[in-house]
Amino acid sequence: MTNQIGTSRRSPPGDGRQPGAIWLGAVSGLLVVAGGCWVGRGSFGHTIVTLAVLLWGGLISALMWGVFWPWSRRSSSEWARRGLLITRWLGVVVVVQALALPIGSWVGDRDMRAAKTYCESIVTELEAHRVEYGCYPTEAQFVDVPRDGEPHLLRGWRYYFGSCEGFSFQIIDPRVMLGSWWFDGEDREWRYVD
Repeated sequence: MTNQIGTSRRSPPGDGRQPGAIWLGAVSGLLVVAGGCWVGRGSFGHTIVTLAVLLWGGLISALMWGVFWPWSRRSSSEWARRGLLITRWLGVVVVVQALALPIGSWVGDRDMRAAKTYCESIVTELEAHRVEYGCYPTEAQFVDVPRDGEPHLLRGWRYYFGSCEGFSFQIIDPRVMLGSWWFDGEDREWRYVD
């Protein structure tokens, strides 16, 4: 098969060039990175899974390379050529996975900033409640008020703690194993607690 210029579209067997495997590996790897960052969002679990993929995928790829590369050099076997093709694809997928760490970290940081900003924006509502009723709202009163635009990190979690004397927010930080951020209504500062 020849293209319009008259040169062959496919590399002849054994010349070692397989650009299709590299492009397919890059696209596959980017899809896995995007999906992992969307689901994991830079969490501790996302980081551990990414490191495991890098370690085990790299080890398997290196072992496959050690088998198929010498075999493809000594023989014109179709199995050796296909094995080398799969090895190159896997190697590119593994290398592209390294992007998941900084991208996941960026997503996790962005989620945390959004949650903190959202909590800080509610302070004026809480102060207005204290002025009108003489106390800050309790957790039950706070939950009963519908709120739009609740950030990803706060959905489904109890993050407000209130009493007549004061209030605080807690945001569980998924980027670490056991840690959270606390906002004290009295001094209006965020503190990290592990």
